[in-house]
Amino acid sequence: MKSIAFLISMLFISSWGFAQEDSVIDSLQIQLKNHRANKLKIDAAATPLFDTTEAIILFGISKAYFGNDPIKATAYANQLLQLANKIKYAQGLANANYCFGNIAMDKGDYLVSLTFLNKSLQKNKELGNKTGLAACYNSIGIIYWNQGNYTKALENYLASLKMMEEIGNKYGIAVLYGNIGIINVEQGNVESAEKNYLSSLKIFEEIKSKQGIASSYNNLGNVYADEGKYEKALQYYLNALSLQKEMKNDDGISISYNNIGEIYINLEKPDQALRKSF
Repeated sequence: MKSIAFLISMLFISSWGFAQEDSVIDSLQIQLKNHRANKLKIDAAATPLFDTTEAIILFGISKAYFGNDPIKATAYANQLLQLANKIKYAQGLANANYCFGNIAMDKGDYLVSLTFLNKSLQKNKELGNKTGLAACYNSIGIIYWNQGNYTKALENYLASLKMMEEIGNKYGIAVLYGNIGIINVEQGNVESAEKNYLSSLKIFEEIKSKQGIASSYNNLGNVYADEGKYEKALQYYLNALSLQKEMKNDDGISISYNNIGEIYINLEKPDQALRKSF
């Protein structure tokens, strides 16, 4: 019946709408251009530090292209890999594998994706990088979710949540509660799904993430619709629609209108449904 707003965590850069993604990418590319220009002017002794910073910027740009432009995401990941190998930057190698893993996942190449992500996971373990571990566990969880292996998906989401809690990343914690809630729904555990969605919503409200709040509203609407609580579901869908309009998120607006239309059908108000659906 409904479209689930699946929350996917992209650590450091969390791009939800194309306008925001363009802004993030433009900003990072300006940083990269300026950084490379400044690098030519510095003393050779300072080059290693500049190289590490460049690797971090390349990582950010590659991630910003996840899900939208795999060719550009791959190009920047390759630049990152080459630089990391050149300067023997272990975290850069872990980050490059993380990028390749997510790019393969976006293409549906799950076996390839898991190979890269497990390489990144192992390297992040060696480096003690909890942020990197959280990112890898979450991406692996998404793969298993896509494959219908909900037990493995939940196992990895919980591992990611543990890392997020240890580093105090509230945005990441909220995302993981949402992802765990989706697994709860798939497993038929509606009570746990509602609890996790509400926990996610509370944190998103605390950190004032409009997209996170809208996604939580949509997910809660899904739960209540499944339970036949149509009036309650309708209110959450309307709240989601209001926020999606504020953000000018066309995809989110479309999902909200469709969900609202289906609620009106269940409420036996077909005229309203026609006005609220695309």
